[in-house]
Amino acid sequence: MQVVEDNVKSASQIKSLTCAEIGLLMSSYVFGSNALQMTSNLIYLGTLLLFDLYEHQLIDLYFRLDDTSISLKSTSPSMFPLLEKLNHRELALSLSIVPLVKKAPQSLPDVHQNVYKELLKMSCLLNEPSPILCHDFLVCCKTQMFLNMQMNEARAWLIVELAEKNLITYERKFLIFFDYFLTESGQEYSTYLADQLSQQLQGGYMKKTSDFPKFDCETNQRNTYVVSQLLINTQYSNLKKCAKVTNTTYDRAKQRQIAIGDQIGALLRKPELKLQPENQESWFVAMVTAMGLCMEEAMSTVAAYM
Repeated sequence: MQVVEDNVKSASQIKSLTCAEIGLLMSSYVFGSNALQMTSNLIYLGTLLLFDLYEHQLIDLYFRLDDTSISLKSTSPSMFPLLEKLNHRELALSLSIVPLVKKAPQSLPDVHQNVYKELLKMSCLLNEPSPILCHDFLVCCKTQMFLNMQMNEARAWLIVELAEKNLITYERKFLIFFDYFLTESGQEYSTYLADQLSQQLQGGYMKKTSDFPKFDCETNQRNTYVVSQLLINTQYSNLKKCAKVTNTTYDRAKQRQIAIGDQIGALLRKPELKLQPENQESWFVAMVTAMGLCMEEAMSTVAAYM
């Protein structure tokens, strides 16, 4: 890996970042410092990339119960009683990935094509894509050699993408080891994202400590919400260093996530209803909550056997 100097973009020209870019930046950011502690959590990274694949319309996410795939956007009324009987953990473990195409478009970045190719290898039955459990895919991000390699390549690719956008720089420390730093623009962007993250975790009631309207857009708010629901399930130390949230705030946010997870069946009765303070539609809140809880289960599974 070499320091990227050509074709860099001004951060002021970058309105939004992808979920994976925000997720990598926030999991590595130390509030008030320009030095980054780059994350190596491949299950977390795999969850971010799954959301990117979803945004590119390569996959859909369903609950798989009793050999029935239950859509989050248009749930059959007959499925509500079954969903409402299940708790957050049971629903998270039933979350399934449904591949939508046999091959990713060439127009997508190589990293997304390669991750999707590995996902298809896991899901294909008689040469036809079939649903696979999200939990199993995420466990394989850490334990299966080829998917593990794709996760590490994706991490390197995201670093280069952030460098090309003039948000970070990196320099060789020793052999394959690098130090990573925020640029001045990257520090400004990260401060904005950390403020957004804090407000998401505190229910939107925290007074803003900074104001960067040039970065403020619906895409960044939506993607920061997704990242907040994933970071809750890593470690409190990650949120403390990047967003300066208290242990009480963390506990309340986690309890709220579990409460939402237990009420997913009720949420899907009105999938287009916007929840507050998330300001997101019910089906989307249900999906992101299930993804975060599923990621937590996958990390627990790997920890138990390694």
